[in-house]
Amino acid sequence: MPSSLTESEFIPNIISQKGLTRAFLYTGPSMQPTFKPGQVLYARPQVQEVQAGDVLVYGQVDTRVVHRVFALQPKGFVMRGDNNRLKDAELVNPEQVLGRVELVDDGKGIHPVLNGRKGFQRARWRWFFKSIEGPLRLVFGWPYRLGKARGWVTRFWKPEIKVLKLEQGEARLVKYLFRGRTVATWDEANDHFSCRKPFDLVLQPPQTE
Repeated sequence: MPSSLTESEFIPNIISQKGLTRAFLYTGPSMQPTFKPGQVLYARPQVQEVQAGDVLVYGQVDTRVVHRVFALQPKGFVMRGDNNRLKDAELVNPEQVLGRVELVDDGKGIHPVLNGRKGFQRARWRWFFKSIEGPLRLVFGWPYRLGKARGWVTRFWKPEIKVLKLEQGEARLVKYLFRGRTVATWDEANDHFSCRKPFDLVLQPPQTE
């Protein structure tokens, strides 16, 4: 699934002075963990030479996508999201390119985006792990599920979990914290329990009558 973008008109002067005169708000899964939803991508619209590994914004006014160049072909660019198992089916021609992403604002600061050869090398490791993710789940998934069902891990791993109960009217939310980080939540009103791995090996949904 591609990552969609919404263009933003606000660009700090220090960034626009570098020639990065287009900004996009990132949403979607296909470029994670390189980008995360809510981050702002700053792009250079005048791209002289596109290289494999460059992160490009492309598309039309109503559809904008950000992916990385996987390969160059005479008729266009082969694209692929950093979090995608497969390359994009359609080529992107140079006329569709809106800019190359060179900076990202992650909410804590503005950081450079790896493009070209270095960007391709980093993305290639990500693609490799995506390619073996399915087989690894088949091989190691059943022991994990069996251990979770039998509760074996609780015999030797007993993390110190703090329970925080939040109430507003009749709504009640329970948070399970490990070292100050939320690892599980229990929405009592909707009877919904969510838990991060590997804490689901030791935490179970509350018993309800």
